[in-house]
Amino acid sequence: MPEIRDIHVDELAVDPVQSRLDGWTNDTEDIQLSESIQENGIYHDIHVRPIEETDLNGETDASYSIIAGSRRYHAAVHAGIQTVRCKLFDGVHDLDAAIRSLNENEDRKELSESEVARSLKMIYEMIRPPAEPNECPDCGQPTNGERSL
Repeated sequence: MPEIRDIHVDELAVDPVQSRLDGWTNDTEDIQLSESIQENGIYHDIHVRPIEETDLNGETDASYSIIAGSRRYHAAVHAGIQTVRCKLFDGVHDLDAAIRSLNENEDRKELSESEVARSLKMIYEMIRPPAEPNECPDCGQPTNGERSL
């Protein structure tokens, strides 16, 4: 069960497995979302996970990465909001985060075909079996397509 927290926007960064390539495009829909958040707040919590569970560790001062809700996050920042309500998911690794992001974003502003394709490719690469080695792990000789027993 996720924990609900109000988190300062400076503690948040967009997760590398986030489905949406452009969290904020400054288009009419984004501006309308920002104005709505300024008037009414954020209706749906932003989904986050601790930074140490991502490959962002050391690349940012943030404490949490956004799995789903990057548009809401950017709109809140644009509206001058300092803290946002988040669902904190501990123990969510890249595969689960990528699937959550794709599912969540399909229910919001439609993802582009390239964003869906990128997300599905990322998920596939996380779950596909490892390729056969090109060389023998014991002696280092090329396998030339031979399969190990």
